[in-house]
Amino acid sequence: MKDNRIIQEAIRTRGIIYDFINALVLEHGIGMVLSILEDICFIQATSLKIHKKDIRTAELWDKIGKQITNIKID
Repeated sequence: MKDNRIIQEAIRTRGIIYDFINALVLEHGIGMVLSILEDICFIQATSLKIHKKDIRTAELWDKIGKQITNIKID
């Protein structure tokens, strides 16, 4: 029964996040949202390098940021 509640909460949370991101895209455009996600990735990477000394995870965040950078919006 507990597992079922956890799954239901995960589905509800995903729906809330979906609605929020969808509203951002509708209001500001996918380019702006991707730009913000790119910034978040690079900020996370920098924070991990400086504060946590976690180079491996920081490199993954950097990689994702670079992949977002490469997305072309026409």
